[in-house]
Amino acid sequence: MFKKTERLDRTLFSHFFKIGRRFSTKYLTLIRIPHPTLKVSVVVGKKVFKKAHQRNKLRRQIYHLVREIVEENNLNGGLIVIAKPISKELTKREIFTTLKSEIKQIIK
Repeated sequence: MFKKTERLDRTLFSHFFKIGRRFSTKYLTLIRIPHPTLKVSVVVGKKVFKKAHQRNKLRRQIYHLVREIVEENNLNGGLIVIAKPISKELTKREIFTTLKSEIKQIIK
């Protein structure tokens, strides 16, 4: 998980969501904006999973992937990751391989 200072608050989230550059893949949408510090948010909506514990589990897994990628590439800036409903069809192993490759492609 990211530190509280590295996570987006509501005002920054709304701002980044409106003006950020969007990238879309089969399983997720990524919104990126230049920012001097690292600010990250992951969104898994009710369209993906109806039960909160399932949404939170997927959200934590995506946060873990984003943390690995940020540390490997020394990234800064605002980043919002939104899971699409099709992402619920992935197994745990597929989540790590597929989403990691998609996020890396977008960030480069």
